[in-house]
Amino acid sequence: MPTENPPSKFLTAKQARARYGGVSNMWLHRMLKDKKSGFPAPVRLNKSADPDQAMRHWLVADLDAWDATRIAEVQS
Repeated sequence: MPTENPPSKFLTAKQARARYGGVSNMWLHRMLKDKKSGFPAPVRLNKSADPDQAMRHWLVADLDAWDATRIAEVQS
């Protein structure tokens, strides 16, 4: 079950990792690379010369939808 969301509609990478039980940054990386996982792509809110250095944020609604899909898959 997803944890209670903070008032913000975005989660940082650290908050997203905590939401899924304290998973590693590598877990996020693997989920994003695996197109079959359907894990939502992050939003880069800050501009950076190097896009890979921009901080990643996830929309809580996107993560909630991904969670619901995963739960439905397990229950079917």
